[in-house]
Amino acid sequence: MKNYHKKISVTSLLVTFLTVPAVVVAASGEKQNLETYTLPEVVVTATRTDQDVQKIPAAVQVITEKQIAAGGAVSVQEVLRQNTDIITGPHMPAGSELSLRGMNTNQTLVLVNGRRVANEESNSAENSHALDRINVQNIARIEVVRGAASALYGTDALGGVINIITKKSTKAGGSIGVYTGRGSTGNWYHLDSGAVGKFSATADVRLEQQRKIMNGDAETYRNYGPSQTYSVSADYDFDTHRKLNFSADFFKQHLVSDNDDSGLQPYTFTYTKNNQTLSIPGLYRSAQDKHTWTDYTQTNYGLAYDAQTGKHTTRARIYASRFGWDDRTANTVFAQGTTASPVLNRIYAAALLGQNPNYDFNTNERNLFGTEFRDTYQANAVHRFTLGGEYIYNQVRGTDLNDGGDNITSVTQNGVSKNSSEKSVQTRALYLQDEMDFGKWFVTPALRYDHHSAFGDHYSPKVGVTYSARPDFRIKANYGEGFKAPSIMALYYHLYRLMDVYRTIYGNPNLQPEESKSWDVGFEGERGKLSYRAAYFDNRVKNLITTTRVEDINWKYINVGQARIKGLETALGWQATDRWQFKLAGTWLDAHDETSGSWLTNRARFTGVLQVGYDDHKDNGISMLLTDQMAYGQRVPDSYYTTGTYSTSGEDHTFNLVNVLVTKKFNKDFRVYAGLDNVFDKNDIDAGIYGRMWKTGAVWNF
Repeated sequence: MKNYHKKISVTSLLVTFLTVPAVVVAASGEKQNLETYTLPEVVVTATRTDQDVQKIPAAVQVITEKQIAAGGAVSVQEVLRQNTDIITGPHMPAGSELSLRGMNTNQTLVLVNGRRVANEESNSAENSHALDRINVQNIARIEVVRGAASALYGTDALGGVINIITKKSTKAGGSIGVYTGRGSTGNWYHLDSGAVGKFSATADVRLEQQRKIMNGDAETYRNYGPSQTYSVSADYDFDTHRKLNFSADFFKQHLVSDNDDSGLQPYTFTYTKNNQTLSIPGLYRSAQDKHTWTDYTQTNYGLAYDAQTGKHTTRARIYASRFGWDDRTANTVFAQGTTASPVLNRIYAAALLGQNPNYDFNTNERNLFGTEFRDTYQANAVHRFTLGGEYIYNQVRGTDLNDGGDNITSVTQNGVSKNSSEKSVQTRALYLQDEMDFGKWFVTPALRYDHHSAFGDHYSPKVGVTYSARPDFRIKANYGEGFKAPSIMALYYHLYRLMDVYRTIYGNPNLQPEESKSWDVGFEGERGKLSYRAAYFDNRVKNLITTTRVEDINWKYINVGQARIKGLETALGWQATDRWQFKLAGTWLDAHDETSGSWLTNRARFTGVLQVGYDDHKDNGISMLLTDQMAYGQRVPDSYYTTGTYSTSGEDHTFNLVNVLVTKKFNKDFRVYAGLDNVFDKNDIDAGIYGRMWKTGAVWNF
């Protein structure tokens, strides 16, 4: 342990010394054969237009297709862990927290090709699982925009935006991949039609099995089971200036979570009802023996039309997304602890109320529909205006709402009955942006108006400034305001679910939207083979939405006062030689609830990533990627029951995870790879670390 903390201290000192600024743009005018730290010249997410990344005031990072392949990642979550410092601790089994500049997971907007996608409708959990439902082998690049982006994207973008851009047709051919490891095994297929007259298309399939990972007490660390992903994208080019795109995706997953134990003891539960003494034969042990089966389905459709006419660039788009999540829980043990445990008293109470302590189910679905129109007008050499409008319809129905919504019906499974209801909200929005180019100065003011059906009107202004002092050095500053409307579940939840015992989470229709005021200032540049960036940011968020315990083991959503989240993010890239390159990035964070003075959970005081890449550039050569993911003071909340009381203060976790991947290329079209994650076998369940993980795979291009 002493050596481990020493290693953390040395690494932190190294990061402190080296991370004077950041990664982002390729350094010199020399030819760069490696692309790991080189951003594309043009990105689209920060301004919703094609724009030179050096001019954009916002902090933008791009993870390229080549970087994704170099890491052998099998999920978007893994890609972000390898290349950024924005993934922190776990949210729940198989999910992870996203934290852009210290904001919560649900305050980061995740897009696929610029559009929203339906996942769980939750005020906290949605993004923690969304990343794992995207086929990483179909990704062309990932654009990460840090800082408030509500001026262009509306609700959910307080911390920033992650836009996952999928592959477009390039030439006829494709690729096939297989992989296996301690965490998962699977195979995938990518087909590209190439241009067939005015038509081109791609199709993707991924079949995966999440493996079961157990601990020494025969408890499942995380959910396991099969998943299927199918995607198609088709383009029709009317001419060189007009294009129509159709896309469709289907995802299906069946996950299991269980605790297996042979040390169960028989016990007869006795209670009195209507002056009669009743007995229930059962079992008990110190941890409940529980099995949960969850089924997820997701379908997405989109139709987009793009045109360029004179000085106008226009996009019109319509899309729909449906997500269903259904679960069943069966207990072979419906008590926990000893016979004197207060948990058993609740089991008795459940039986008295006619509840079935051995079975529970939930069935829910979310429907999302959106339309968008955007026109960009190049007025002159100085001004480029973008005017856009959006309409978003969001509906949820299911048993998680219970009787909290409209159109209440009853649903019965296996003798258990629950209420189901539905709620919907709509958002209409207009936004205007001006990209003003004054040579060394580039200024981007923007303003968005949102009308939310539950919360009325909101205005979100933003302005960003870039000053290019030299071609290789820039100063950037931003100010923005944003809001996040409470989710439908946070407003109308009446979730009644069997966990260890029956628990209830109540929505709160009196919740107010979260609102933020954020600013940042920093610099970036290149010098020889070095590229760097540093930025200080300061976010003030009021009306933070969280849960509070009521009625012993039940919970309710509430607004709390104001939080202040500030910090320093830095990164450094070095193209040492034609074959070797290095990347180092880190964020120091100060995140407190200004009302109570307490540290905000699910945030680390320091997060960082060190990456070393090697490539000999031979068709039959070798490449290597070494990454080190660091976190210091990661506050992970807990909620455990001990002698009738709860603790939600959480505890700090520190870890330093070293991962290595080696790829052998046999020719330009065939390669195999093998890797080891968490080389030093760190175990920390609360921080989502499950020990050493191995993986291997192969890729054929044709």
